[in-house]
Amino acid sequence: MRRRDGRALALLGALAWTATCAGTARAYHTERERATDDTAYTMDGGSLRAGLFKLQYSPLDFATVGTYTLPWALLAATVHAKLRLLPSDPVALALQAGFAYFDSSRLSWLDEQAGNAVVTALPLEAFVSHRMTDLSLSGSVVYTEVDVDGALAMDAFDGAVEGATDNLQLTATGEIRLSRVIALLVHVRWLVLQRVLAQANARVYPDDFTTVAVHSDVTGGEFVVRDGFSIVPGIHLSWGEVNLRAGLGYGNYNLPLVNFVLPERTLIPDFDLFFVF
Repeated sequence: MRRRDGRALALLGALAWTATCAGTARAYHTERERATDDTAYTMDGGSLRAGLFKLQYSPLDFATVGTYTLPWALLAATVHAKLRLLPSDPVALALQAGFAYFDSSRLSWLDEQAGNAVVTALPLEAFVSHRMTDLSLSGSVVYTEVDVDGALAMDAFDGAVEGATDNLQLTATGEIRLSRVIALLVHVRWLVLQRVLAQANARVYPDDFTTVAVHSDVTGGEFVVRDGFSIVPGIHLSWGEVNLRAGLGYGNYNLPLVNFVLPERTLIPDFDLFFVF
């Protein structure tokens, strides 16, 4: 009996160890687990991502829905969804759509001169990703439709409003996996086309002495941000459910989801801490 009891305990211990490893290994860099930011990949069905900047859930292997947390949870209402159209090996295709809504008057504590405009943004993005063993390459085309209704100062929020225009951008992302814990990343973004408040009912203030009225029957084609680009290399560390991304790049910073491109080029920090369950 003692020998059988010992075997039973050993078997139970082995099963418990296997279950623990399977549970904690789901977010390591493996062939099954892929980085979902800026790629065509989605999380496994039933997975939940909770982090500093995003809250996402995948009801199915090929679909993800979510919202932005910091700082958007305090400033605006946001939602986004991604649908993967092809299996992930070796090529994956996906479409993503989002929506953001905020009232600039509610942000007066950030900038008293911001105005009282309602701003909505609708980004649509198409992804393609190709995996080659430990190297993955991804690219996307993203078009963002922006609508502004009300009075808005162009230099509000350190110039971020200057990028509040309909725009088309191209992105490219490369990932090299050095181990199941460490992956090196580089993300490139280029502002291709921009249309200035093409369909809006707004009053903008380029300076203290000038007021420009823009109505729905007026179209614009001037560039507010010229030759906008950014290059951000970084590292992605994964320890089971815990993930850390960190990097530092240069260029015109792009506000996530709404895709407002800031006019001034500067250093661009990249940091995120999130958990995948």
